Amino acid sequence: MFYLCVLCASVVDCFFRSIEKTENFMKPTRRDLFAVAVVVFILGFLLLSGVMNKARPVPGDASHRPLLWRLAAGGVRSELERECTSCHSPGGGTPLSSTHPPKEQCLICHPVTKE
Repeated sequence: MFYLCVLCASVVDCFFRSIEKTENFMKPTRRDLFAVAVVVFILGFLLLSGVMNKARPVPGDASHRPLLWRLAAGGVRSELERECTSCHSPGGGTPLSSTHPPKEQCLICHPVTKE
């Protein structure tokens, strides 16, 4: 059948009209639904992992200020993180909680504030 095409204003066998009359055109298959589910899962995981980062920033108080100054002056992060255990060890002034991961990579999880 020939129709007056709305897009190009000519008399053509319009592709879009043939789609309207076709039943089950591009009916989603099980494979399509699985692919969509995988994409939704991956996007959800990435979004939640970004939101779930609940690590507190390194405070700008007097005890952390020397560390922050040396870090801003170009100090090596791994060397500065070793000093965290002097206060945050079980015998230190502010020990870590029992649920804290056993890592000495403090500045990877705990962001540095600009205070």
